[in-house]
Amino acid sequence: MSTRSALLASCCSLLLLTGCATDGGIPADQYYQAPALAEAQAAHVLGSTVMESGLFATNHVGFVLMIDSRFVANGADNWNQVITLSPGWHHITTQYSQSVFSARAEFRIEAQPGASYEVRIAPGVEGPDERRYCNLSIVDVATGQPVTPVKHANVSGGQNAGRSLFRAVD
Repeated sequence: MSTRSALLASCCSLLLLTGCATDGGIPADQYYQAPALAEAQAAHVLGSTVMESGLFATNHVGFVLMIDSRFVANGADNWNQVITLSPGWHHITTQYSQSVFSARAEFRIEAQPGASYEVRIAPGVEGPDERRYCNLSIVDVATGQPVTPVKHANVSGGQNAGRSLFRAVD
């Protein structure tokens, strides 16, 4: 084996071992545990989605990232799964996601027994440089009325500092 091949094999082995030695997981005690409550006593929250139309259509998702400073397991993948809340005040961190772009907003809501809430998103672009943003809020599903103020969050991620390469054609 040549010196070059041996060096390449050593580097690849080192990368593989390094990947195995690190644990980027979140400790189990940092995940939100839904309370076991009767349906009439519990409140519920879930995410939402907006689908773009056109040639480069993509799915925009709004989901619950954290409840009371505890991560929701697989929040982005399970955006449409109901999360149970106990009645009372909760600190909810929401996230908007579209491809490599994301934005977050934090809210405090007073969950009412029997109520259902939804994370609402309204993505868009603004200004001459077409900076991406998302308006996030939490609404009462039964009434459609917001239970939080709408928060305007700048979107980050991607190589273009949040600027859109394509515009939806209506």
